[in-house]
Amino acid sequence: MNINDETKILMMLYDSWITRLHTSFIENGLHSVSVDRRKFAPEIATLLLDTWMMASQEISTNVLDRLGEGRGDVARGLIEEVGRNRGNTAFNLERVITVGRKGE
Repeated sequence: MNINDETKILMMLYDSWITRLHTSFIENGLHSVSVDRRKFAPEIATLLLDTWMMASQEISTNVLDRLGEGRGDVARGLIEEVGRNRGNTAFNLERVITVGRKGE
């Protein structure tokens, strides 16, 4: 995978339905649409990485192992490498709340 592929994947993740939800609300007749975006507190961001790693471990066993060709082993190797080298690494997500009112 080259840098362009990685960038495309990141952009696809960023350009998700969540980022366009407020537009969908308006297009479907809702009004007074409000969007609140907040990052999680730094102490929770570390737990997000821990949770991601546990979920990835489950996926590697329950899904990737069934696909064969050592895919589960590769994923578990990557997860273990992240665990060994994470230091104070964390990742943060935005919590997005979008609300709107129905027309009366």
